[in-house]
Amino acid sequence: MISSFKKPKSIHGIAQGTSIRFGTVGSDAITYSGSISVSGNSMSGSWQRQHDGRSVGHGSWKAARS
Repeated sequence: MISSFKKPKSIHGIAQGTSIRFGTVGSDAITYSGSISVSGNSMSGSWQRQHDGRSVGHGSWKAARS
C-alpha cells in the first residue's frame, strides 16, 4: 500500500532475485521498477506516471525496512 497519496492506493507487482517491479491500478498508471539490496533491508529505483497514454511524470524512489 502506498500511503503518501491523498488516498492510499493498492499496488501489484513482482520481486524476482534482486529486481522489483510494481504499479498502481486506477485512472493514472504509475509503474515502479528497481532493485532490492542484498540484505533485503532496502529498495530503490525509478517511477513513471502515465495519463491517457502520455508520460506526465517520472522520478526516483527508495524505501527502507523500519
